[in-house]
Amino acid sequence: MTLPLIVLSALYGCNAEFIRLTAVVNDGPSDDAPVAPGVEVTSLGYDLGVIETVTADDAGQFEVLLPKGAYFYLELDGADWARTTWWGIAGQVDSTLPEDTLFVLSQADADALR
Repeated sequence: MTLPLIVLSALYGCNAEFIRLTAVVNDGPSDDAPVAPGVEVTSLGYDLGVIETVTADDAGQFEVLLPKGAYFYLELDGADWARTTWWGIAGQVDSTLPEDTLFVLSQADADALR
């Protein structure tokens, strides 16, 4: 579910500003890993409040809102994947992550690593 910007502004204060992050999720950490369509991606602010939840498309691509110039977290999850969390500091403008940056592991692969 995506909240309209006006609702997000009300939740985060009138001066809240957001950027849009575009990225692709891969099914594994290797450079030749296939994309991971259907991964649910949730963006969270520095206070761990949910900003937006979206689903990666058939090409593994998604776009989410992030708090401009602040810490953020991304939670990647799905039926066949182990929950994965990424964090960073959002920039001042809309951004696209380089390919092969974000990945998830199957639950079986994650269990084998434990």
